[in-house]
Amino acid sequence: ATPYTVKNIDYFIVVGKEQKKFENLIDGIEKVDLIGGKEFYVYKNLDSSTLELKNSKADINISYTSENNNADLYTQSGLSVCEGKFTWSVGKEIEINVKNVNSSKAKVTVNVENTYNGEQLYIICKNNEILSEGKVMGKGQIVFETPITDKECEFTILLPNAISPKQNEGSQDERVLAIALSSILIEPK
Repeated sequence: ATPYTVKNIDYFIVVGKEQKKFENLIDGIEKVDLIGGKEFYVYKNLDSSTLELKNSKADINISYTSENNNADLYTQSGLSVCEGKFTWSVGKEIEINVKNVNSSKAKVTVNVENTYNGEQLYIICKNNEILSEGKVMGKGQIVFETPITDKECEFTILLPNAISPKQNEGSQDERVLAIALSSILIEPK
């Protein structure tokens, strides 16, 4: 394939039921009613030399499953390798950083698929301030709100009871485990 440069984007074609999501995502577009139909929509970019994202409050879903894994984009540290339907935390903290969140605060839902060694304590922090703390055992959720600073949603999940299977059971697995994550949903408010 020959590399090329796109100088202008004049039109967009949106397929399926994603019309409203698309309209809420990009500024400076106009639906072309004469073209399109039930299965697709055509939008004209009113200024084809630029593309402006709206100040949207779209939800961000961080997936820790093999099917939709995007964890590397948002998780700075604290993960083992994906094991299919989940990814184990590794160590005693997980650092999350999501950029371009257009809101002053967000609701965060951490979906836990399982816990290692029974009940696990968690402490959610941002800039050394505790946002939430509690316990999770087995499959469950950790839900809290966090402020957004400079369009960044960042927080740390501390896991003080994380322990390695080698230390706990005499296994060969030396990873320090606490929770198995399936997803984290960030909902800007």
